[in-house]
Amino acid sequence: METNMATVMALNAEIRRIKVRLMEDVPKLEKLAKKKVKGLTKEDLASRCDMVLALPERIQAIPDGSNRSFNASGSSNKIKFDTDRIVGVEYFQESNEANQFRSEYEMRKIRQDEGFDVISQGLDSLKNLARDMNEIFIL
Repeated sequence: METNMATVMALNAEIRRIKVRLMEDVPKLEKLAKKKVKGLTKEDLASRCDMVLALPERIQAIPDGSNRSFNASGSSNKIKFDTDRIVGVEYFQESNEANQFRSEYEMRKIRQDEGFDVISQGLDSLKNLARDMNEIFIL
């Protein structure tokens, strides 16, 4: 489940980056749409300009996982709470899954600390070895 969410978030971020790049190219397209091309009718030129003008709105309409549904007035949506739902003691009790996660976390933390201790001991021995070598060179 977490990997799916991470994948979705990564894809949404990529979509947002592409949308930004597309929006950066819109002014260039506006200039190109206004240029006259040999064999192009006035209706075609007008339709090209209309398509380019509609392009930013169409790019922004592409869903990218961000919440950009703002009101035109700029007022924020009101938050509603369910007051009829009473939260009891059982709501805050730990589940079996949470207990498993906590124990797995503790075990991994212990193993990581042991690894850090081994690395620290290795660094200490390297430091002592370097100090001994330095003393040999000084003599």
